[in-house]
Amino acid sequence: MALKANKKSVLSPYRLSRLVKGLTQNEASVLVGASPRSLIRYENEENEPPKGTVILMDKVYGCGGRLINYWLTGEKFSFRKFVKKISWLFLLKKLRSGSNE
Repeated sequence: MALKANKKSVLSPYRLSRLVKGLTQNEASVLVGASPRSLIRYENEENEPPKGTVILMDKVYGCGGRLINYWLTGEKFSFRKFVKKISWLFLLKKLRSGSNE
């Protein structure tokens, strides 16, 4: 299944962070307290998310302040390093829980 990109043909940090975390838009919207339509607009960078929503996204997606920095400065972060870190943390969590999924 191909991912749809925004008008710039680049995934926004908001969308990419959600995808790396493995959440659907509906799941993420519940966790960050935004409507699914609002989340779509934030991910497409049509609307700027409120500060509180960005703080929740950063926490829920496990970005370690990177989304907040992006929101404040517009400076994109290295997703390659982020994806590696999240992948290892996910694997470690899975191993500790004894999950075979």
